[in-house]
Amino acid sequence: MNRLGKLKDTELDYIREGGAQDEDAPRPNPLANLGYILKQRKVWGMSLGLGCAGYTQWMLLTWLPGYLQSEMGMSIMSSGIFTALPWLVAVAVEFIFPGWLLDHLMRIGKSGTAVRKVFIISGMLIAMTVMGAAFTHDPAWALFWITLGTSGITITFCVTNSLPALIAPEGGVGATGSIMNSVNNLIGVSAPIVTGFVVQATGGFSAAFIVCAVILAIGIFFFTVVLGPIVQIPTAEERAAAKAAELQG
Repeated sequence: MNRLGKLKDTELDYIREGGAQDEDAPRPNPLANLGYILKQRKVWGMSLGLGCAGYTQWMLLTWLPGYLQSEMGMSIMSSGIFTALPWLVAVAVEFIFPGWLLDHLMRIGKSGTAVRKVFIISGMLIAMTVMGAAFTHDPAWALFWITLGTSGITITFCVTNSLPALIAPEGGVGATGSIMNSVNNLIGVSAPIVTGFVVQATGGFSAAFIVCAVILAIGIFFFTVVLGPIVQIPTAEERAAAKAAELQG
């Protein structure tokens, strides 16, 4: 049994082999490390990508009941029940896909970077189907598209939340995760405000769902082009040493 007292040694080894950092790693100066992390392209690709998914999540969490009442003619009671439905389905999706299937694929030897990237991008693409609600006045179809989109968001969130432990430089997991969540929340809280303006300006929710799809597409750009491979960022000292070695060579 390791010194944590609750994990078996085999479990701790499995976590480390998956790419997570050792808690015994040396800790650099927190403020200097934060400044270094804020300059890293990967951190911003991950954070802004998740924020684009968070925009749609917050839009649905805050406006879905109003949408069901005003455009689908549901009562307050019915809208409350049907607002919960997409998230209940998303819980099942969370256990099956980013929970069991991702671990299974990595266990049989698939590349961690490739598998995680496929799940993240697939989740974003599935989330874009929320746009289907913009083109129907049938409550059943609207809920189908919203439920499908919510499931995609869940897949992306589950996988992305593991990334700080995989890409952060040594001793910077907490700072990296904090940046990611701060950016996600800042973008997310804008969704109810923007949606309110869009609905007021257009007289309906169709444009609001299209805005969500566009922002999700932008998120795919951040996850693919800006984030790049899911590999650990070297520390400032490691980069300096590598640069010095290159100059000497």
